[in-house]
Amino acid sequence: LGKELSKYEPENKAILLLSLYLPRNGASREMILEADFIRDCLDVPVFGGWDFLFDNFVAAGVINKGSDQGRLAAQLLKKRLQGEGEDLPFLTYPERHTVGDYQQLKRYHIDVKLLPQSARLINKPLSYFERYKTEILIVGLILGILMMVNVALLKLLTQKRLAEARLKKSESRLELALDGANAGLWDIDFVNKALFINSWVKYLLGFNDSYYVSASFDDWVNICHPEDIKQISESFAMHLSGQTPDFNSEARMLTADGTFKWFSFHGKITEKTEVGEAARMIGIMMNIDFQRQFEEQLRAAKEKAEESDRLKSSFLANMSHEIRTPMNAILGFSDILIGGKTTVDESNKYLHFIRASGESLLALINDIIDVSKIEAGQLTLNTGKFDLHKLLDKVTNTANALIRLRNIDVKFILEKELVLDTVTIEGDQFRIEQIINNLISNAIKFTSKGYIKLSYRFLKANILEIKVEDTGIGISKENHQLIFERFRQVDQEANNNTAGTGLGLAITKSVVNLMGGNISLSSELGRGAVFTVTIPCKTHYLPS
Repeated sequence: LGKELSKYEPENKAILLLSLYLPRNGASREMILEADFIRDCLDVPVFGGWDFLFDNFVAAGVINKGSDQGRLAAQLLKKRLQGEGEDLPFLTYPERHTVGDYQQLKRYHIDVKLLPQSARLINKPLSYFERYKTEILIVGLILGILMMVNVALLKLLTQKRLAEARLKKSESRLELALDGANAGLWDIDFVNKALFINSWVKYLLGFNDSYYVSASFDDWVNICHPEDIKQISESFAMHLSGQTPDFNSEARMLTADGTFKWFSFHGKITEKTEVGEAARMIGIMMNIDFQRQFEEQLRAAKEKAEESDRLKSSFLANMSHEIRTPMNAILGFSDILIGGKTTVDESNKYLHFIRASGESLLALINDIIDVSKIEAGQLTLNTGKFDLHKLLDKVTNTANALIRLRNIDVKFILEKELVLDTVTIEGDQFRIEQIINNLISNAIKFTSKGYIKLSYRFLKANILEIKVEDTGIGISKENHQLIFERFRQVDQEANNNTAGTGLGLAITKSVVNLMGGNISLSSELGRGAVFTVTIPCKTHYLPS
């Protein structure tokens, strides 16, 4: 056997020991005693099937115990003796277990994880924790108890020191806290009718430390705003009578600069007499003027947001009218033309109506697109040279057409500063035309008789001033700013015949601002209106 084993290379080899064997002399020996002999011949891992081979010999195997075989044999023999052997199986296997020897597996560098999960691992050395588990747990428990005792003692000592510090320095700490919080301290002694205030009360009222602030109740009532005296007095009386657990109130107080500012007052009865009446009351005073202003700004912002939502809702409602009216005209006149029963003059007239309605729809769409670009910050200018007089003539023709369409007794007047056929300037022709058209369209809406005048002049060589004046219903002063807000339509209820989107003037102002110009309004209710626009632009003409 030794010669046969020595013929093999040990690399990637293993021995599966299936049975016992007899040496050449015929004498049987325990296989475990042959372990060193087999390793000397071929040092490779040995796998076997008997439990008594696990003694620094077999690395692993599916193990049969001799005792299990003997027990099984005895059971089979018992059944034979009892006459139950006729249906016994030809082969009967005892229970087998997969076992691995940790030391042998490590010796041959075999990964223990390769064993089945149900395998039993023997000869594995105990870890330090497993070896001294009981001792470690006892020591840990003792240390934990000692640590908890130390923490408890430290906490008790700390609480004791803090309590002593609070008792010794309560008043000074309160004063420092009030100074840090910019709060004034007041202390009322009802028994002696005395009032104490600290220095921060002076600072809050705007006085320096050397200024004497009266501590009399009457003087404090005198510097309180008349509208707040009743409210603060009622809150004070309710706390004194026990109706409220604390005294909390807000009031405006007269400060050193002569203005009233908002202050909050918070206090509580700290001592009572033997009969249960208030003997002492301590509280603080804080400046909340900024907070009040902020709340007012929030309220105004909320109202503005709600107004904006209302205006947008009104805008969406008007959109249906603004879209349906020209669409109905387009569809109606188109049906008449399709019928083919109109004269040439009638057809031309209807076609003009269709074109006007289409232009109205296009203007509405352009306004919506412009508003979207303005809100997104994407509105841009395209600067180029153009003839101002030609542009004004075009605008005049459009205005006269609108006046005829509305059938109103209004005369349109165009005044040119320069008596020249051509006045070339450099700017965004489309946007300047849009500005003028919006102002004229607005004037036509609110003017039923009289005139509308368009004029221009050059304030400087590079500043163009455009004016649109009308004799319409005018605009009250309180609405001068509102009309430039988006979706805003002033006095809409009283002027239902002037329905619109409310975008024209808002777009106009945004475009003028984008050009670096300015738009202003001069108007009174019932006396017409004058819109003045100044726009920077380059001129290319020689004045006479």
